[in-house]
Amino acid sequence: MPCDHYLPASFIGRFSSTRHGDLSSRPVWVYDAGTGEPVLASARSVGSRHGLYGLTYGGLADMWTHEAELPPVLDALAGGRDVTLGDWVHVAVPFVAALFVAGRECAGRDGPVPLVAALQNTGYLARGKPESRDAAFADTLALVLTARWVVVHDGAHSESLISSDVGFAATQESGSGDPGWAIPLDLDTVLAVFPQATRRLGTFRGTRWCALLDHVEATATAFAGLNAEIARDACGFIVGPTRASVAAHARAVEDPTADGHRTLLESVGAGTALREVQAAHRGDWWYVAGLADLGLPPDQAIHHGVSVDDVDGGRWAPPHAPGTGMRVSPGGIGFAGNEVWLSRDPAGEFDGQVMNAA
Repeated sequence: MPCDHYLPASFIGRFSSTRHGDLSSRPVWVYDAGTGEPVLASARSVGSRHGLYGLTYGGLADMWTHEAELPPVLDALAGGRDVTLGDWVHVAVPFVAALFVAGRECAGRDGPVPLVAALQNTGYLARGKPESRDAAFADTLALVLTARWVVVHDGAHSESLISSDVGFAATQESGSGDPGWAIPLDLDTVLAVFPQATRRLGTFRGTRWCALLDHVEATATAFAGLNAEIARDACGFIVGPTRASVAAHARAVEDPTADGHRTLLESVGAGTALREVQAAHRGDWWYVAGLADLGLPPDQAIHHGVSVDDVDGGRWAPPHAPGTGMRVSPGGIGFAGNEVWLSRDPAGEFDGQVMNAA
């Protein structure tokens, strides 16, 4: 029976104090509520379970086939550099979406932790057996595509961040109060993802499409309490660069209610309606990927019928593709100048599957 990772080893290795060598082999400190003691372990040995993705009909839902491309894309995000729309849609988007469906807690094996239960109750995460992972993954892609991405950089290195077996924590934007997810990318960088109905996906620069992402410098208090929140939202373990970094939050892992656990996603959307919207937009990922891989400028892209064949077959794609040669029906794609937009709102700016030029 294979040993399947529910977090990529190359991602776990980003929380090591060692800055050289293969990410998957770097040492990290792990505090597991089951053992009750911080231990030093290789990133490759953390965050896996035998037969996690084995399905009853003999198939395998491998969520991490994009992992080979993950380190340079996360490096670009953490370094504040441009990320092509192709790298974003083939690597970054599935990485974030898979966090919500790849973990052991998402299949109900151990009973969902409060954060995962909230995601299920609001329709952001499907309940059920492992067979439902692929469908939940496909539905979640549209949510992640339209979410607002904000990369927060701590240039002052105020406190080394930790991660967990869940990979994210509930968060709330200080100004708007919008709820979302905080995903530490390394010791000094957090990706904040805020669900919304409409998003500017990318802009055409020169000969390629680039993803539109926000980058901000952390304030003095931006990361205050984040490690504690990560520990509270963990399912069973946390990882960090030093023994002290995980030992400091051991109590929160063992008893999430001890420090006043709060789930901020309970008010996000209506579950049934949201899942219906997700299902209606399953073709959006394919359209955006085809657009990115073709590299057509907006004035040509608007007249080009994107098909599954336009998607680069050598890169990651969702488990279940439309038929070969089939044109993709974008649920809410629109063009404005050099930008491409996506809307999940049935009453939004875009008229169904019609793409409008600015």
